[in-house]
This record gives sequence, structure tokens and C-alpha cells, in this order.
Amino acid sequence: MKLNARLATRICDRFGVEVVEEDDPTLGRLVDAFGEHTFFVDADGLNVVEPHPDGNGSSGVVVRLASWTDDRGGLQVDEPEVLPIEVELEPDDSDPAA
Repeated sequence: MKLNARLATRICDRFGVEVVEEDDPTLGRLVDAFGEHTFFVDADGLNVVEPHPDGNGSSGVVVRLASWTDDRGGLQVDEPEVLPIEVELEPDDSDPAA
């Protein structure tokens, strides 16, 4: 799910994660591997937000896609793991043009 800048900033502030910026040289490889998303990194690895499985559209869940290697020098791709973190989405927050 591609999020607009306002929602991405809100998620970073609330959960202490960092967004992978559009000018980051690794972004292209992440998009090739996982599709168009707003990517977030934290102390545990690489995450994205996906629509909540209940399908109501007003919230999303955080999904971990990869974990840091022991030396934090790289990422090990994992089976996607839905974390127990819900994110409130506003109707315009999933604007693909953002």
C-alpha cells in the first residue's frame, strides 16, 4: 500500500519507525521485490502497511517483510508476518499518487 506523506509521517512519529525515502538508492530494489509500497524500517526489519483483513478500509495492519541480519548490514526476506499493530487510515490516505 502506497501512503501519502502525511500518513507516513504520522506512522513514523507514532511507532518510532523510519520511512524509506523516495530518493533512497535501495527503494528501486524494494519495489522490484515487494511491489509499490511505502516502506518502513525499524530495529527489527522492513515493514509495510496493508489494508486490514476485515476490509473496512478505515484501518491497516503493519506487515514485516524482512528482518535485519545479525550485523544489521542487510535484510533477510521472511514470510510476511502481520504484526499486532493497527494503523488508522483516513479515506484520502491511501491515494496512490501520494
